[in-house]
Amino acid sequence: MGLFKDMKNLKDQTKGYKRPGLRDSIHAASEAMTQLNEQQTQANELMTTGVDGQATITQIMHTGKTVNYMPEVAMDVQVSVGGSAPTAVKHTQVISPTSIPQIQPGMTVPVKVGPQDHSKIFVMV
Repeated sequence: MGLFKDMKNLKDQTKGYKRPGLRDSIHAASEAMTQLNEQQTQANELMTTGVDGQATITQIMHTGKTVNYMPEVAMDVQVSVGGSAPTAVKHTQVISPTSIPQIQPGMTVPVKVGPQDHSKIFVMV
């Protein structure tokens, strides 16, 4: 008698649950690819037109996303270009796992910075 009651309770608990369908999964994957393409386009643009700068990392955290087994990290950094006053920037980038020890809080790393917009950066690790 207890087994059937437990089965009925479990069925009642799952009535409102909707398992994500294939359409939802494809949509989420498509959004992720669009975001990754935008990041790659910006990185390529900064590599060709960006100016050299330095960024001091104040905070780093994992976003929970991975791309080809490489983690995406969000960083708070202080960016300076050519001796200018540091600018606070929040930046997200996919990083090789082997590079993570090189981008810890307190470290200064080379970056490419947008010539007109210093909030656009690419960490060179």
